[in-house]
Amino acid sequence: MLKMELRKAIANPYFIVALGIGLFLCCAEAVEVMGRDSFFQYLDEMAAGEGDVFISPASYSCFISWMSVGGDTVWCSIFYQTAPLLAVAPFGWSLASERRSGYVGQIYTRTRRRQYLVAKAVAAFAAGGTVVVVPQLVNLALAATTAPAIAPEVFDVITTGIYHDNLWASWFYEAPGIYVAAYCMLDFVLCGAWAAFVLLLGCLTVNRVAVLTIPYVAIYAVQFLNERIFLALGGIRGFQLSLFENLRAYTTQYVQNGWIIAGEVLLLAGACLLLMRVGCRRDEQ
Repeated sequence: MLKMELRKAIANPYFIVALGIGLFLCCAEAVEVMGRDSFFQYLDEMAAGEGDVFISPASYSCFISWMSVGGDTVWCSIFYQTAPLLAVAPFGWSLASERRSGYVGQIYTRTRRRQYLVAKAVAAFAAGGTVVVVPQLVNLALAATTAPAIAPEVFDVITTGIYHDNLWASWFYEAPGIYVAAYCMLDFVLCGAWAAFVLLLGCLTVNRVAVLTIPYVAIYAVQFLNERIFLALGGIRGFQLSLFENLRAYTTQYVQNGWIIAGEVLLLAGACLLLMRVGCRRDEQ
C-alpha cells in the first residue's frame, strides 16, 4: 500500500509541475544573484590592485548567496510564500478526490482504513518535502559554480543578518554544510507535515479546493498577525510563528525559535492523528 501511494504521489503531473515551478523560481533567483554579486569580478579587481582589501573572499561564499540566507530577490520571496502551496500540490488533494469518487470504498475492501490513511499521509509527507527542498539544493549548487564554498566569517553578519540568536547560527559560521543540511531537513519536516495535514483534511470534506486553499489562507492570517501583534503589545521581543518565515534562515522581522518550530511540528502531527481517527470512525459508519 505504501509503495503504491508513493508512486501515485511522485509519478503524477502535479508533482512534476510543482517541482518545476520551485526549480524555476530558485534558478531565477540564483541567476540574478550571480549576476549581481560576482566573485570573479572581485578577483579581477584584487589582481589589478583596485579591490577593497577589507573585503574577504568569505564574503562571497556560496553559503551567503544561498537563497535561504541571502535571498533578497522577488523570486526568493515568491518561492517561500508559495512553498506551502507547492508542498500540497502533488498529493494534498488526493484523499478528498478519492472519497468523492468512491474509490476509497474499493480500497477499504482490501486493506484496513488506518493502513490506507497512514500510507497516504507518508506519501504526501515525502512529496511535500521533496518539492520544497530539492529546488533549494539546486539553488545552492548553482551558487557554488561562481562562488567559493568556504565558511562565512563572523563580520559577514552585517550582510547576512544571521546573528548569534538565530537558529543554528554557530553552525553557519563554523560548519555551513551542516547548517544547510539542518535547514533542508527542517524544511522537509515542516513542509512534509503540512502536506500530510492538508491531505488528511480530506477526512472532513470532499471539496478539493477548500482542502488546498483554506489552510493556506489560515497560515497567511497567522503571518499577518505575527508581524503586528508584538508591535501592538508595545514592541516587546517577539518570536516567529509564520510557516513561511520558518522555512528560511533569514527572516524579515522575528528570529526563529527551535521550541516554537518543534511545537508546530508536534501540533501538525497531533492534528494528523486526530484526523485519522475521525476519518476511520466516519468511514465505519
